[in-house]
Amino acid sequence: MDSEFLQTVPFFKHVASEDLEDISTLFKRSEYRAGDVVLQEGVRNERLHLVTRGVVHVRRISGGKEVLLARIPKGGFFGEMNLYSGGEATASIYAMDTVWLDSVHFEEFKAWMNEHPAAGYRIVSYLLAETSERLRQTNDRLVNSVFWATS
Repeated sequence: MDSEFLQTVPFFKHVASEDLEDISTLFKRSEYRAGDVVLQEGVRNERLHLVTRGVVHVRRISGGKEVLLARIPKGGFFGEMNLYSGGEATASIYAMDTVWLDSVHFEEFKAWMNEHPAAGYRIVSYLLAETSERLRQTNDRLVNSVFWATS
């Protein structure tokens, strides 16, 4: 993985360039074609994924229908929830075109952050802020759907 690309990822923006060069070696690249299932809802996920090329869609089954939750372009990421709590993917991820994902196993990522506590603090602080924002958006969608369902 290119450490310069990591500087474009929001939670790595305030990490020193020498730390980015070091952590970049932990990421492994996978390539997917349009329509490929990258990650299946309900399957255990043990990696943080960065979209380094293309676009993925985040979808979940609700009421027997697939619902689009998010569109993640180049520079975006997913899998961060399981970094904190472990467990299964809460949604499926689909490649919408040719997609490159650079991924790091949670245990390697946590070990690196323990060895680099200042950088680890910056990364975790941003990830928690982003997770909180995503939760706020989900709450807003839930309130709106309940309002319209009861009107």
